[in-house]
Amino acid sequence: MASIDRIIQREVNPFDPVSLYTINFWQEQQNPTLSVDSIHQNVISDIETVLEQVAQEHRPRTLILTGDSGSGKSYLLGRIKKLFNTKAFFVYIDPWPD
Repeated sequence: MASIDRIIQREVNPFDPVSLYTINFWQEQQNPTLSVDSIHQNVISDIETVLEQVAQEHRPRTLILTGDSGSGKSYLLGRIKKLFNTKAFFVYIDPWPD
């Protein structure tokens, strides 16, 4: 098994604009061996609660995911897609200028 230092050296630095590549969380499949269930667990639990309310009340809800660059939004979206794709409708809105 590779050491954490070796893994860090071979992976793309998400904070380096030169090596950063754009991913489409919807098309790209996350490697299940890299999944960490404890990350964002409170957010996932909140989303699950909202989806249960939608199912019970038959009233739509809108959830917006925001965060700083590198905070794990794409990772979270990938997990949400995997967990709730059959229960939710996803829309991506491009960033708008300030």
